[in-house]
Amino acid sequence: MKLKNIFIPMIMIVVFCIGILTIRAMELNKLVKTVNLPKGNTVEIKYVSNEKIDSKTIQLYKDQNENEYLFLDNELIGYFKEVDITSPNSIAKLNSETINDKKENYEAIAFDIAKEIVNKEKTSFADYKLTSNNYVTSYGEFSYTYSKFIDGYITTDSITISLDNNGNLSSFTASRQGIFDKYKDIKIDKEKVNNFIVEEMKKNYSNIENYKVQNQFITFTNEKLTLEIQVELEHTSNEFSLISLYYYL
Repeated sequence: MKLKNIFIPMIMIVVFCIGILTIRAMELNKLVKTVNLPKGNTVEIKYVSNEKIDSKTIQLYKDQNENEYLFLDNELIGYFKEVDITSPNSIAKLNSETINDKKENYEAIAFDIAKEIVNKEKTSFADYKLTSNNYVTSYGEFSYTYSKFIDGYITTDSITISLDNNGNLSSFTASRQGIFDKYKDIKIDKEKVNNFIVEEMKKNYSNIENYKVQNQFITFTNEKLTLEIQVELEHTSNEFSLISLYYYL
């Protein structure tokens, strides 16, 4: 009888332990992923932490070389290759002629990578246009940005590709794919937008010497489709500041 009483709890302990191991195995699967980078490179990555970016919870993963991978809703939205820019001679110095040649030649590489990155279930790469093509001297990288537009206004739906001096992928970001697609046919009355700017400046910044619209782009503000207008203010003390006006669409 005593043996029977001991035997039953032992079974319960074994079952309990198996349950714990199963849960831990399931958790471990979430902590380890295999990702396919552009050009067919497959990499195993491990979970590091959650990060808050623009009110979104982003999962940060790293591979064995400390390269970073960003996930949102289980989708890879960013990649950053670990680069040591502090060590001497880590970045080759290029003259302006070489930079211009490579900038033009690498555009086709960036274009192909951007097409591969696009989530075809969400949107189409055909609607993106090249809006920026720069060489970042401090990182030794060629940066290409492809953006979407609504009625001539640029949106914050963009894909940015960075290539190193040899044309290899250094990083990419593509976090807002397709979020404006259902609004792509709306029309924006530019005269109303200009009147809005004038009225806002009269109402809230009447003491400003001069002002100049620096940038306008479509985004979401308080979950509402918005034209954000960045205005540079010139103060009486010859100092400058930048403000944002929000025109809801």
